[in-house]
Amino acid sequence: MPTRNVNLSEQLDNFIEESVTSGNYQNGSEVVRAALRSLQEQHVARTHWLAHLRTSALEGFAELDSGKSRRGTPADLMADISAEVSKRAETKWPPSSSPKQQVPK
Repeated sequence: MPTRNVNLSEQLDNFIEESVTSGNYQNGSEVVRAALRSLQEQHVARTHWLAHLRTSALEGFAELDSGKSRRGTPADLMADISAEVSKRAETKWPPSSSPKQQVPK
């Protein structure tokens, strides 16, 4: 297994020591690996979320360009969006067909 030397702040070093002392981890390397896995999962989730936002924005711009925009006050539009989100949450939760992104360990 590759090794790396890293410089840590006093606060991070104390956190590693506390995590090992508490019995949650066998050693400091386990703490660092767990932290990096968590960071990697967050990165994957953020990347997927941003891709979804970009796709949604492009779809919205295409609808506006084609004349399929909605008319109304901002409050009316927010009410429509809230109703749509609630409807989707009721019919699609929990998501059954969304495979979880696997992160290499």
